[in-house]
Amino acid sequence: MWKNGDDGLPSVSTVKWREALAQGYRLDDMEFDNCFEEWSGESLISFPMNGYSLHIKASSAFSHCVLFTPADKPFFAFEPTTHLNDAVSRRTETTLHGLEILEPSELLEGDIIMTYLAS
Repeated sequence: MWKNGDDGLPSVSTVKWREALAQGYRLDDMEFDNCFEEWSGESLISFPMNGYSLHIKASSAFSHCVLFTPADKPFFAFEPTTHLNDAVSRRTETTLHGLEILEPSELLEGDIIMTYLAS
């Protein structure tokens, strides 16, 4: 996970939340607005009180994700991404952060599959 600096952009990486999120973590227990590197490409978001889950599976092009859980708000956002936020400004290390430089007419393709699972 990348902690954001005062400018709201990723500044320092940490592994602090990796295990907790992998094991299952209540989203309303912590405020996130962070980018995660080395995302496995799969996430399960459960809504046990509502009786369903959402399984998200993305192809390898999506090696990052963003999690946004604003404090005291009844919503969250989870977004598979191809690269770290602001990777384009990290020119000396873009490939380390997932940014693919494409030639004219070259494509980067991937799939995201979201599956509704009733409990």
